[in-house]
Amino acid sequence: MSDYVYVKQYTTNQYGSLVLCNPEPLDEYNRERYARLLATHKNPEEQRKVKLRLLSEFTEIYAFDREHAVYPEPFGYFEDEEEKAELRRISLLNQDCVNYLGAIFAEYHTAIARSGEVQLLELSSFVVDFSEVFRTAYIDYACVLLNVPKQVHIKIHGESDEPGKPIIEESIAYTGKKISVPGAEKGKNVIGPPHAVSATYIFPALIEQGLTQYLENSIISKWLDETGNQWKILSALEEKERNLYHAFKWMRDVGDGKISGDRRKMLKAIWDIGEKYGVLINRGGMKNVMYGKHGGDDLTLGDMLALDYTATQIRPEYLAVLRFLFGRKDLNLRNKIAHGDRSTFDYLHLGYVAIMYQLMLDIATGDVFI
Repeated sequence: MSDYVYVKQYTTNQYGSLVLCNPEPLDEYNRERYARLLATHKNPEEQRKVKLRLLSEFTEIYAFDREHAVYPEPFGYFEDEEEKAELRRISLLNQDCVNYLGAIFAEYHTAIARSGEVQLLELSSFVVDFSEVFRTAYIDYACVLLNVPKQVHIKIHGESDEPGKPIIEESIAYTGKKISVPGAEKGKNVIGPPHAVSATYIFPALIEQGLTQYLENSIISKWLDETGNQWKILSALEEKERNLYHAFKWMRDVGDGKISGDRRKMLKAIWDIGEKYGVLINRGGMKNVMYGKHGGDDLTLGDMLALDYTATQIRPEYLAVLRFLFGRKDLNLRNKIAHGDRSTFDYLHLGYVAIMYQLMLDIATGDVFI
């Protein structure tokens, strides 16, 4: 048994939330792994090894906890024991995500933000300025990490000069501080986990876009390479097919040009040309990446992560964590966040923002991909 797994003892507090009674081994593990990340900050190759090991250990920790963690008897109505076991599984996954990866990455990001060595990504600015979108999310996240007051916060209780008008004060709630509950009796407070709500909503969309773009480009590159390397195929292309081939080859090799037509139609055309000449064969759902869903809708993040083809492009350590976060049978964060689902866990927790921010950086640097 690895030295970083141990039998966790959980209980519940007065609000029904899970509380870890023996966090000392977890805290020691987090401090050590955080120190490794920080020590390799300026060495991308070494830090990649640290991150891959961290993600691999996380999968091992969660598997152990599923089998051995002491979990309190849940309260509520359950159809059967299987439904109760599923609640336990998701609850433990949530606990491990925010208490391990979320805590480690948040601490690391805080240190980097304080040092002034923040990594801000330059994303596409064609039509939609996604760099602005990313900066908006990061600013929200960094303000919470560094305890920087953000925009005004409406205080529900208190007196103002105008009857019925709420007091406006510059404040924000952080971990361990009491926050007012809207509509509650005066003086009634709860302890709330930290949130960066804007970042929570933005990062899943950017991760989805980044992974989608990579998978599409991997197939386009295969099409370009296989077509260009076979003179028989290249010479057999019809005029329209040849024009499309040269347009995409120019964009890839020279790095210039923008797609101004219908993106999905172009991706379908590329697939059809590749399939026509035997360059592209549908393995592991490759055609789904180019064709989208029935009717042409884009694949969702959960759809993409479920494809066998995706598993050939993403490092297994990252794929496992991505599926834990966004897979429909696991936390399903993308859908819960996008649709505001009711849930048995707090999917707005800052720990998830920390993990998603790190995933964004690792997608941009290529660490996620094989």
